[in-house]
Amino acid sequence: MPSDFVSSSSLLASVGALPTDSLNHQKLAQVIFERMKILAPGSVLAIQGEWGRGKTDVLLRLAGIAADKDTPVIWINPWQYGTPDLLTPLVVSMLDHVPKERNTTELATAVHTVVQAGIAFGLKAAAIAAVGPAGTAVTPIADSLAKYVVQNIPRLKTPDEKPVVDAVAKMAASFRVIVEAIKTKDELEAGGRIVVCVDDIDRCLPERQVTLLEGLRFLTTAESGASIVIAIDPHLARQSVLARYKSETLDPERYLNKLFDLRMTLPALGQEHLREYVRSSLAQKAGSDPASIGEVLDRAYADADVAQILSNCLTTPSLRNPRLIAKLTRKLYILARESVFDPVGNQSLLLHWLALGEAWPCIRQLVQGAGTAEEARHELYDAWKWCGDENQDVNSTNVRIMMPKRGSKEALEINHAFHTSIGEKLNANTEAIFMIEKRLRDAGL
Repeated sequence: MPSDFVSSSSLLASVGALPTDSLNHQKLAQVIFERMKILAPGSVLAIQGEWGRGKTDVLLRLAGIAADKDTPVIWINPWQYGTPDLLTPLVVSMLDHVPKERNTTELATAVHTVVQAGIAFGLKAAAIAAVGPAGTAVTPIADSLAKYVVQNIPRLKTPDEKPVVDAVAKMAASFRVIVEAIKTKDELEAGGRIVVCVDDIDRCLPERQVTLLEGLRFLTTAESGASIVIAIDPHLARQSVLARYKSETLDPERYLNKLFDLRMTLPALGQEHLREYVRSSLAQKAGSDPASIGEVLDRAYADADVAQILSNCLTTPSLRNPRLIAKLTRKLYILARESVFDPVGNQSLLLHWLALGEAWPCIRQLVQGAGTAEEARHELYDAWKWCGDENQDVNSTNVRIMMPKRGSKEALEINHAFHTSIGEKLNANTEAIFMIEKRLRDAGL
């Protein structure tokens, strides 16, 4: 399976290591590729989904489709770079696709302009320059840094020494020059494109996240033959917009709509895809073990259908999350290998508790911090009341500090998951949960 983290250097290996498509992502990636050909040049598209929903998987499949069509693919992971320079990684990756005969002074000047603009955006995000419009107060600093960066890019000719007064204003036209060094004007007029995939932007700090989105939007305003596809968590993106502009009147949803030409949301897993994905996860191998995870669990759980029990435990959208399911199956594998797979004789309770703890670690921490099973029962009961009924008194300080805000969507989802798994038999289940946590601790989990 590909890593959660993909870089430009590991792109081909990650595409080649894609798992069985049990989530129908290949079809979605093909649809996105076809949409890019219909939309105007320079379009910016968003693939939206919550943490772990499979955005990287869709981006990788899109990259594979584009590569099969001889379309240059640029993969950028901004989380990988900690400097205030936001666009240099993109430019350097693009230069790898430029034929030697198109390496001109004009190209070098365009690279300098885009790099300078990226640094200006980055300095703005870092609040180094707090006065003046973009492109004025930061110009001397950005120009000096850009010259240093460009001088250290291999194979690039010397750019025009004429200073760029406002790189931000000229960045789109300069970006188009770089694109046309990869794909000729004739190729672009015939419908040719390059595809820029941006992943893990939601792992960046809020200011950096919004500024990068704005910078990428600016790049495409000259309608260059590049389609930019960005994976975002819509909830975190909205929070980042509000944190960046600190305005009570700004509508983050409308703001994001202006940045993207098309936003495609990955739906929550339905029951059919859920069961298929669980079985696919169990079919994976763990490390050097020749047996699959499912085969190891079948030996430990000879009389149970683990895939069915696990599917039945995943009762809410946050639990029906591909990354969470993959973590759960790996944890079950470790428990089976450590011979503590069924510590209390209640397979369903074990799987429910593992799922709850993986989705909301704060719930596990309440039990882990309890000295006795009775203390754990009081903590869990207060957590259930906190998430379900805003009018009930809660005595636990830990619950008030650690649990989500009362009445929030997350709190209500926890209440539902808690009710369908543990709540109705809280008194009977707490002793078993306390024992499960002891066994998990012994297993290093």
